[in-house]
Amino acid sequence: MSETLSEGTLKTKCEALEHKELIVIKFTADWCGPCKTIKSMCLDFEKNKPSSIQYYEINIDESIELYMKLKKMKMVNGIPALLAYKGGTKEHWYIPDDVHLGSDKKGLALFFNNCIKYVS
Repeated sequence: MSETLSEGTLKTKCEALEHKELIVIKFTADWCGPCKTIKSMCLDFEKNKPSSIQYYEINIDESIELYMKLKKMKMVNGIPALLAYKGGTKEHWYIPDDVHLGSDKKGLALFFNNCIKYVS
């Protein structure tokens, strides 16, 4: 399910994360072919993820502001893009701790495994 997540809301959520908690954000669009390629893997992760992982799927056609802010800061450069934010104090909240760009399924599996390892 796509959600709207503003810059301020994400910043607040990141700052509130405890150690061993994680936020995963997926930027996607209905028309994006590579997004469709990884959709089932993302749905499986969302369904089976530990409760210490918050997962947000953001359709850039419905909520472009956060995507454009992160693109301007060179954190993303296209879709699909998945960003992981770990709990703990950071100087720059917007810099993700892990990133997966594109539709490579092996890379995505590694990204999800790293997320689960962090919270375990």
